[in-house]
This record gives sequence, structure tokens and C-alpha cells, in this order.
Amino acid sequence: MANDDAPAAELPEIIVTAQKTAQSIERVPLSVGTVDGELFQQSGATGFADLQGYVGNVTIALSPTGGDFFVRGFGTLSTNAGFEPSVGTVVDGVFYGRSNFLSVFFNDVSRMEVLRGPQGTLFGKNSTAGVFNLVTRTPDSGNGGVGEAFVSDSGEYAVRPVLNMVFDEHWSARLSGNFSRDDQGELFNTDLDRDEVNVAQDTLRLRVRYDSDKIRTDIGAFYSDQRLNANNFQLIKVSDPMLQLMRQYDADAEGRLDFRNSANVPARGATRFVGANATVDYPLDGLRGIDKLDFTAISAYARQVIEDRDIDADFSPVPFIRDTLIDPSPFRQLSQEFRFTGHDDNVLGFGHSIDFVIGGYWYESTLNANDVFRVEDLGAALSYVTAAQSGAPNANAGLQLLGMPLTRLAFPVGRLVDLLNPVLNPLLGGDQAAYVTLDQKTSTQAIFGQMEYFILDDWALIAGARVGREHKQGHFTSTAEGFLIPLIADQNDHDTRLSRTETEFSPKLGLKWQLLPIANTYLTWTRGYKSGGFNALPLNDRNLEFDPERATSLELGAKARLLQGSLRLSAALFDTRFDNLQVSTFATDSGAAAPVFLNAASARSR
Repeated sequence: MANDDAPAAELPEIIVTAQKTAQSIERVPLSVGTVDGELFQQSGATGFADLQGYVGNVTIALSPTGGDFFVRGFGTLSTNAGFEPSVGTVVDGVFYGRSNFLSVFFNDVSRMEVLRGPQGTLFGKNSTAGVFNLVTRTPDSGNGGVGEAFVSDSGEYAVRPVLNMVFDEHWSARLSGNFSRDDQGELFNTDLDRDEVNVAQDTLRLRVRYDSDKIRTDIGAFYSDQRLNANNFQLIKVSDPMLQLMRQYDADAEGRLDFRNSANVPARGATRFVGANATVDYPLDGLRGIDKLDFTAISAYARQVIEDRDIDADFSPVPFIRDTLIDPSPFRQLSQEFRFTGHDDNVLGFGHSIDFVIGGYWYESTLNANDVFRVEDLGAALSYVTAAQSGAPNANAGLQLLGMPLTRLAFPVGRLVDLLNPVLNPLLGGDQAAYVTLDQKTSTQAIFGQMEYFILDDWALIAGARVGREHKQGHFTSTAEGFLIPLIADQNDHDTRLSRTETEFSPKLGLKWQLLPIANTYLTWTRGYKSGGFNALPLNDRNLEFDPERATSLELGAKARLLQGSLRLSAALFDTRFDNLQVSTFATDSGAAAPVFLNAASARSR
């Protein structure tokens, strides 16, 4: 018989590092969603995308060649290597400039935190929508090995071993692996009769810790090799002329949402990740009379090389155009952060306690993006273009025969070109292609600080700011062979060099009412910054760069543990405005379709 007087089970305290210091989640004046490492295992998740249902207002899509994160409806698609993310990726205190680095760290996780809204003050650029803050497990106090094996009826399986080693009272290490396969994938390609987005991963991570009374040093390193079939799209709306053309090449082609696609390019993706980082924590308690003061230095290096990446650029079974890497595409970053984190119970005899963070940050990265757009079949290409433009009022004026738009002739044009190919190829040139490249170098420096100053016993003033400077250099090239791609994609040959310098200012102001240690209400005003950049698909010498994006947010929130600690409550009202929102679109003024990257006027999330 149940005992009605038995106390309710108390929820455990959740410690987060959302403000670069360890705090109970009920003390943090911002909206934070968390998933702990136990839930990672209990949920049966095979990747971060499987966990998005546990954290509200979050969408995650990861692959070896790109990562798309959205918080409160805003994020950045990884359709262009020159785009910076809108949601920052931070793992064990290290900021990673490309979101797909997160895929390396799925297993042996202590905690995932999702910080909603602009986080520029403490986390810097490229966090206008939020931050994914991941904390992996540290070496523990015993020798031994653990792990898990996972098999599903959908064709996924994984082995994730962990080995913990203690060498003496100061030194310990933790080695973890993730060896996973997905035989089924997320989509089925009816044209190639194969599964798509079936990621295979081989990852090793090492973490070594030195711990003494005076200093703690944490050294990490990782290596990951990831591969997949890379046709990761699905057409859900197709015009009747285009559907008729597609079904000439694949009778099962369709335009609806059902996890089936049709592409003729046997696209593959493969990326190799390597990295290392070192974190040093040194306590300075009592320095200049400050009760608790810690110095932290974080040094990091990371590199990803996309070694293989194909895209069926027409997203159909029609052998029209494909996008392939000319050479492996590397991204490399170096970073250094220094910060002081402290707490003092008395500030020069005024008010009450203060918590603060102050520091400096340096970051440098290089990127090489290179693509070749190649027409696979001239007849199919013209059939595709005429079907796509059939009935369009602004059909490409260049695509005419004896004054009649080819859009009215549609499919017979392609068949005619196929018949004439033996004659046309020597005249027009057999290779219809465009080669485009971007070499980019980025350098960023910033100083930042934030404090919570309790002016009364339970009322705190929140204030902070980040000031930074970023410099980017870009070298673009575009070269075409043949006549078709300049005609349909507005390509022109060019060799261009550009540089840009930006200044970042990300302030934060707010008020917090900490009525109890397990409850607080807050009102904050924050600004975030996403850096401008360069178009990594520079088919022509126009629209080569775009300006920075900025977000301004007002948020009223409350969080508490209630009913003797058995209920955790978190709620927020927010209004976030994005100015100069960076968007990917196509320029079609001349009837040709060239990818461009522009700044929209504004957008809003409420």
C-alpha cells in the first residue's frame, strides 16, 4: 500500500556552465535547456538529432560535411562554406567555427546545454540565435573499462568503448571511441536504388588530466573519420513539366514528403577531423582581497578536411549538373582564451556580493572552398532548363530558337540536342564546366566581461559587454569551359581579392530577483553579432560579400524548483529582432540562376 505521507522524489541539482562558471541552473538568468549524459544513453539516441525533442525550440541536423542548428526558429543552413553559423558550437570551453565539429563528440558526454537567444557577451561572434555548450566526461578516480553496444532493427549499430586509467594521485586519462554504422540511412534514393545519409563514423578521443591543490590541467585530443552517401535532400513540390521530365529518367520520381528522393549523381561525403586543446585552471583566492578567484587559459587547435563531397546540383534524376570538389577542402582554426572568474561577498563596502567574468580571446582560421560545376549531358541540361522555365514570364531571353522561347518547346529540345551531339560537341566543346574557388583567412580579437552585482540582498544588476575586431581576407576565382554554365548560371571569369574589417559590440543589461537559491526571475536585454563574410560559390564577381548580422533580444524569464524539489519549472517571454539577416538565395534578373548571399532587412522571433 502506497504511503501518502512519503516525501516526493527530489530532482537532482543541475550544474551548468552557461555563464563560463559552474552554477545551479536555477541561478542562471537566461533560458537554458539541458540533456545529461545518462539520458544520452537511456534514450537510445544515435546522434544529436535524436535528442532535439528533449530540448524545446531546437532543431539539429548534422552530417560529416555540414551542420544546421536552429534555436527559436533561427539558424544558418550549411549551403555555403563562407557562411558562419548563427548558433555557436562550444565543446569543453572551445569555440568551433563550423557546426559539424559537434558530430565528433556524441559519446561519453557529461552534459549538453542549449543557451537560447543571443549569447555574444560571453561567447562572442556567431551566436545570434544561441549556443550549443557541450561538456564531455573527465577521467574519474578508478581504473577500468565500460562501454555500450547498440543495434537497431533499422540497420544502425554502434560500439562505444571507454577506458579510464589512473596513473598516480595527480595524473589520470580517459580514452573513448565511437564506431558506428547506419545501413539504412534517412532517405531512399529510387534512381540509384540505395540509402542516403547513412553516416559511418570512426572516432577516438583522449582526455588527460593533471590535478593538484594548486593547479588543474586538462588536455584533450580527437581524431574522427566520417563518411556517408550524400544526397541529403528531398523535393517536396515539383511543377508538372519538371515531374514529367524527371519520370523519363526515374519512373518512381515524385515531389512529396515521404523520405524518398531521386538523384542520378552517386554523391559521397567524407570528412576527417583532428584537434587538440589544453585547459589550465589556477585558483587565486584571496588575491587583492577577492574571496574566490580563478584564472583559466584555454588553447585549442582543430582542423577538418572535407575529402570527398558531391552534390547533385539539380536535385533530380535528370543528368543535368553536378557540383564536386576540385581538391580536398580544409578548414583550420587556432584559438586562445584567458579569463578570470570570481565571487566576492563585499564590494568596497557597498551592496552585497558580486559574481564576475572578465577575459580576452584570440581566434584565427583559414578556409579553402573549391567547386567544379559540370554539365553531365547537354541534351538533358537543355531539357531541364526549358522544363524549369516553362510558363515563366521572365524566361531566359538567351534561350530562344528563331525568336521562339525554348520553354515552349520543352522536352523535344533535349532530344534534338542528343541527336546532334556528335556534331555539336566538336563545335561547342565537350566539357561544359565552371571552376570556382575561395581562399579565406580570418583573424579575431576580443575582450569581454560580465557581472551580477547584488545591490540588495536578493536583487542583482546584470551588466556586461564584449568588444571585438575581425579581419577577413578573401581570394576568389571563377573560370568556365563551354558556353552553357555562363548562360544558365550567370557565370563570368574573374580573379578577385577582397578584405573586410568589422567591429563587434555585444552588450548585456538586466535585473535578477533571486528570491531563493532555487528560484529566480530575470529581465535581460542583450545583443549578439554574426560576422559578415564572403561567398564561397563566386560564379561571378558580383555579390561576393555580405555584411554582419546583429540580433537584439528582450527576455523576461523565471525558473524554480517547486513541490519540495520534485518539480522543475522554467518559462520565458522573448522578443528577438535580427537586423541585416544573412540569407542564401538565387539572382534571376537575367533569367539565369546564380547563387547569391545577401542581407535581408530584418526578421523577428517572438
